[in-house]
Amino acid sequence: MNMKNDLPRVIEPKYAHRSSRVALRFVGADGKPIVGKEARVRQTDIRFKLGARARELYIAFNPATREIRRATAIYLWEKIAELFNSAWLDAFDWIDHEKSQRTFIDQPLRDAVQWLTDRNLDVKGHSLYWNIKEPAWTRAIEPERVARLALDRAQRLVSDFAPHISDWTVIKSAVALTKPYGDSDPMVGRAESDKQNTLALAIRNGSLPDFQRGMFETAKAANPGAIFRVNDFDRNGAFEALLRRWLDEGFPLDAIGLECMPILYDKEYEAFLDALERYASLGLPMHVSLNVTPYHDDEFLFYETPIQGWRIPIEEHTPQGMEDRQARYAAKVYDALYACPRVYAAAEIQMVDVANKFKPPGIFHQDYSERAICDVIRERLNGAWRTEGAAVTNANGEIEFVGTAGSYEAELGGKRVSFEANGGGLAEAIEAKL
Repeated sequence: MNMKNDLPRVIEPKYAHRSSRVALRFVGADGKPIVGKEARVRQTDIRFKLGARARELYIAFNPATREIRRATAIYLWEKIAELFNSAWLDAFDWIDHEKSQRTFIDQPLRDAVQWLTDRNLDVKGHSLYWNIKEPAWTRAIEPERVARLALDRAQRLVSDFAPHISDWTVIKSAVALTKPYGDSDPMVGRAESDKQNTLALAIRNGSLPDFQRGMFETAKAANPGAIFRVNDFDRNGAFEALLRRWLDEGFPLDAIGLECMPILYDKEYEAFLDALERYASLGLPMHVSLNVTPYHDDEFLFYETPIQGWRIPIEEHTPQGMEDRQARYAAKVYDALYACPRVYAAAEIQMVDVANKFKPPGIFHQDYSERAICDVIRERLNGAWRTEGAAVTNANGEIEFVGTAGSYEAELGGKRVSFEANGGGLAEAIEAKL
């Protein structure tokens, strides 16, 4: 038998926080080390999560959805599930979940979550409160009562989905609730309905100063072991300032959800790196949602605009050129996220191209064929970020290797054992009894 030793032994410095130095010792039933035998190691789960936006899957399980749309959504998601290791399920908005008071649309959510977990995808819930997603029926109710209903809804969702979801966006667009309507920021009050929403109005005028804190405290009480975060864009430093104030006030915040605008230019990439550094300095874990995209509208491709202020090279003014550019920037962005110790997860927002010049392209073409960015994702989740190989046990029954943080399975002599590597550049001694 030709035995080999091809497990990694060297930690790459910029990814040291993602890796462990593992000494895995095999002993038999008699407690003696198993010497000179080949052991195979396979990583079954990577702790760092790269996810996909999963709203379309939720729509697929809605009974009102036409069969053709359901079938195409499932077909697409079978492809997505093979590519990513996480799903960002942005289907918990109040306006969709409780269209009339106390009439909860739970089953499509349950079906979508079960479908995802059956395929070993980590599910993240989004969002428990968003100012532009209050249902219309709340407008006839006094603010204090609406706040109580929102808290009750958060408690019920977090508790009910606790077996499968342990990571939630509690507040989406918190910065918008600190600014008046008419603010120059186009993302603030962008929906006219927000001007009529009971809670949004009450929070802005200061009559419900403890609502957002109460949402986090309620969610944490419903599932103490889960991660609860606030999501917003990095716009003119307002989100960073809000987070610093909340942390100074002892706000019960577990993580930051940073939403990034499309990244396709060097200046955008540099701004993205700057944002990563600034938010990482706050000392909290970070979930980053983003869109690495080539715009497909001629105005964006061929002309300078006040928004962009710079041009794409003329040789890339082709569909293939733009697709290659998307893949190239995706590689840079994903590697930067992986290199940032505070980032524990990321998610791509746009899955499929749409026939709308104001919407960016996604990971797949309109016919669901893969863009080049899919290979970039695959090369990381199934390659560079995953540990797999074989080694021969030494005189102490050990094999030594560098492993990415996550779950593992080792096989020796037809017997298998499972174990965890925790990362952080730690040295971990693990004993496997066979």
